[in-house]
Amino acid sequence: MRKDLFKPRIHQMEKLEITDQFKNIYGDRINSDLISIKYCQTNNRAEVELLFKNSENLLRIDLEFIGDDNYEGMYFKPENDIVDNAALFIKMDAYSLINCIDDLFNEKDAKEIDDEHQKSLIKK
Repeated sequence: MRKDLFKPRIHQMEKLEITDQFKNIYGDRINSDLISIKYCQTNNRAEVELLFKNSENLLRIDLEFIGDDNYEGMYFKPENDIVDNAALFIKMDAYSLINCIDDLFNEKDAKEIDDEHQKSLIKK
């Protein structure tokens, strides 16, 4: 049996640095220990990569759990262009982000975002 036929397929991970975009939108609300936010994608997965001060370890969060508006599939479709998917991620509302990505915002600001959302529900 030829071993070369059973080599695993290597999926190249593309990465886009999106820290500046988040800091432009949210300013000081972004976790002050966060030094890098990257949107990452292969042909079969999407994830966010966070790097914090005083840490050599990257925190990677698989985004597969985030569904599309019709609940019919993934919101970040790996077959779409990485730039388009990164733009979708950047455009997510703050309340969705605090529920999907731990430690993206400062703790105090994450609580304020949650409180603002809860108040908006009461007004409806």
